[in-house]
Amino acid sequence: MHYLGVFPGIPAETLAQARAAGAGIESPPVEIVLDRVESFSGHRARRPLVLAGEAAGPLAALDAASVAGKRHPRFTPHVTLLYDEHRLARQAVAPIAWTAREFALVRSLLGQ
Repeated sequence: MHYLGVFPGIPAETLAQARAAGAGIESPPVEIVLDRVESFSGHRARRPLVLAGEAAGPLAALDAASVAGKRHPRFTPHVTLLYDEHRLARQAVAPIAWTAREFALVRSLLGQ
């Protein structure tokens, strides 16, 4: 939910800042609701089709901790369903909701 960038290896300082910010997060459980599907725009031939919702307040903890990153100013919580050449306009779906009770740092391996 907070993009730190693409690295061949995560810079030690960036990782340390992210871990420190994560360790300092104390938040009551947060309800997350994803209630639409849409294609994100982009310059790639294949655009992500996502299940999306609205941003919530706990993300501010990472910003307040000065974690380096490239979070988009209009961040949208989402789950990527697939990548496709076709673009799907935003469509409402029956809400999928759950309560987040834990915080985790995840390293995505690009292209894998």
